[in-house]
Amino acid sequence: MKKYLSLAAIFMLLISFAGCAKSPAAEGEPEIQLPEESTAPILTVGETVTIDGVCEFQVNWVEITDSPEIYYEARKGKTYVDLGITYQHLADSTISADNIMKGKLIYSGLYEYGFDDIVQEEEELVSWNHAYRVEIGKLDTKQMRYFFTVPEELEDSDRKVELNINIRGNDYRVIVRDGD
Repeated sequence: MKKYLSLAAIFMLLISFAGCAKSPAAEGEPEIQLPEESTAPILTVGETVTIDGVCEFQVNWVEITDSPEIYYEARKGKTYVDLGITYQHLADSTISADNIMKGKLIYSGLYEYGFDDIVQEEEELVSWNHAYRVEIGKLDTKQMRYFFTVPEELEDSDRKVELNINIRGNDYRVIVRDGD
């Protein structure tokens, strides 16, 4: 009888181990979601793009900096990716800058950062604004700077930094820095 009870206990133990092997390793922990790699066309600095009847734009610069020249909201110990574009509005209605561009910065293929603020430049006037406050009328051309706040380590790293942007419904990529 003891023999059968021992066999039954061993059988139950084996079943419980099999059940554990099928359960998730760590319940409640979120799965790591890697950003999808974009297949959008790559824009280069100086390249002009026209979206018929909508806009014409050009990427003027993209740089990694810890002290943006005109961004008074810059905080010590933070690093920024500064994207400068010239945008000419060709549509019939006024548009705000937050409806012109959406974007995210991808660092090392793992980390995503959204843009924080925008600076508008007109001739010698420079003003800081949230994107929703900058309006562009028909045939207006504005110089704008979008800022992405990123960790300080990004500036000295040799890892890849890429901007995935959407301008008026069209996806593009801007390579900030090639790397691993």
